[in-house]
Amino acid sequence: MALVETRYPALTDQSLAEARKLIGVRLRRGRPWNRAATKDNVKAFVKAVGSRNPLYLSPTYAETSGPYGCLVAPGTFLYSMDDTLIGPGLPGIHMIFAAGDWEFYDVIRVNDEIEATATLVDAWEKNGRFCGRMIFQKGEVIYRTQYGKIVARCFSTVARTPRDAARQEGKYASVTKYSYTDTELKIIGDGLDGEEIRGSRVRYWEDVKEGDKLTPVVKNGLTSEDMICFVDSVKGVKTFAVAREHRRKHPADLWIDPNTGMPDSWEGSWLKDNTAQEFGWPAAHDTGYQRICYLDNLLTNWAGDYGFVTRLGAKVLLPAIYGDTQWCKGRVTGKHIDERKRHLVDMDVWCENQRSEITAQGYATVALATRDLDTGISVYGEEA
Repeated sequence: MALVETRYPALTDQSLAEARKLIGVRLRRGRPWNRAATKDNVKAFVKAVGSRNPLYLSPTYAETSGPYGCLVAPGTFLYSMDDTLIGPGLPGIHMIFAAGDWEFYDVIRVNDEIEATATLVDAWEKNGRFCGRMIFQKGEVIYRTQYGKIVARCFSTVARTPRDAARQEGKYASVTKYSYTDTELKIIGDGLDGEEIRGSRVRYWEDVKEGDKLTPVVKNGLTSEDMICFVDSVKGVKTFAVAREHRRKHPADLWIDPNTGMPDSWEGSWLKDNTAQEFGWPAAHDTGYQRICYLDNLLTNWAGDYGFVTRLGAKVLLPAIYGDTQWCKGRVTGKHIDERKRHLVDMDVWCENQRSEITAQGYATVALATRDLDTGISVYGEEA
């Protein structure tokens, strides 16, 4: 193998020890992009993930037709309070979202103020085809309202990958942007037209059967507009003097664009092919956790206004580059009643691209109304 051109830091024998030294320590986080679930913040997020659910978009509908009497937000809106990417240390080593595991305890109501606290819980080393030696870091984020109530917790895993090694390995070098046929575009269009939002029609636990399939939700052809809207709704980016000050404090975060000679952020890989290729990706791509948001869209569509997503987790298996379509799918795997008498439905969920490849694989649990209790589902107020 040819020698790797060295542009960025590499992992060393001491890297794992460095990655583990903050385990158990409450971490400082940057200023959250959103502090409150205002109507406009929720709307921006919901539109950025492509949800058309009026429970999140229409105050009139939410106040009169929904079970809460007010506008609410989907659980993954919490990404805009803390993106769950916990990877302290290892400057200059790339960070890739790998997996997320959410537990939701209460609904997020309009104007709820949220505080997130983050802790690194584990770190380990692994070898893989993408870049050889890499380190994984797992973190926990807990989200509380202004009243101190825990509404959710998320365990998230990131991969720390040496940029030079990833570029040299070229695992995805043969991946090219997809060219769609007219027939494929019609299938995607039909999928968009056929999206089913359950809404105020109650889905009862008794009516659900093992093996039931959820009506797929399609997210067609990832574009720069999709990425700009999503990033702007969950985290934003550092610009101008703020970006310069960040580079002073964290010089390993940047790279120099060979076409312009200007310093640029690694986050540019969400927008520009040459930035993404610098770090081992075939082209500009999504954030990874977008697909968990897409699966949340699938679940909330299916559950309806009187259902509640209590658990959602997924691993990202493949990159999603510009032009890629994600078909979000699910299948019921079982039903049970827990110790709190909640009527729960378990399911497998996944994202599948236009090449019929599974790009994200996950699981979910949804609490539904039961005919014995009509629409009274006791899913709220759990102490975590």
